[in-house]
Amino acid sequence: MPPALLVVGALAAGAVKAVGDNQKAQAQAQEDEFNASVKGQQALQAVAKANEDARISQVHSDAFIGQQRANYGASGVSGGSGSAQDVLQASAANAELDVLNIKHEGDMQAWALRTGAQEDQQSASNARSAGGWAVAGDILGAGVQAGSYASMKH
Repeated sequence: MPPALLVVGALAAGAVKAVGDNQKAQAQAQEDEFNASVKGQQALQAVAKANEDARISQVHSDAFIGQQRANYGASGVSGGSGSAQDVLQASAANAELDVLNIKHEGDMQAWALRTGAQEDQQSASNARSAGGWAVAGDILGAGVQAGSYASMKH
């Protein structure tokens, strides 16, 4: 095979490989960016869900404490003093802890999702960078191969 044909073949193969490596890197970066976007949305949803769950918990707790007061009143016990007041205060404190725990859990889920989104963004950046280096390596490799073919004696 004539060296000129080998040179052209080596350069063409290098170009095709470079295009393929670049497309692969770009596709990986796009996938990582999509995943980051989804995790960002999920983080917002986790906080919103926790806030709604906390609101519902507070409503249920308020109803429960109201029922406790009504029961005390129906039995002739004053809910404003003594043991009855202690029970109502403890119920209110427990209800507030429940609300805080629900919100904290939502915040922790959101933090984990945001951290994952940041990792995906970094992965996208790394994929683009690696794709650029792969293209450069493909072009250099094709040049070296073509050079060795060009130096062959026919």
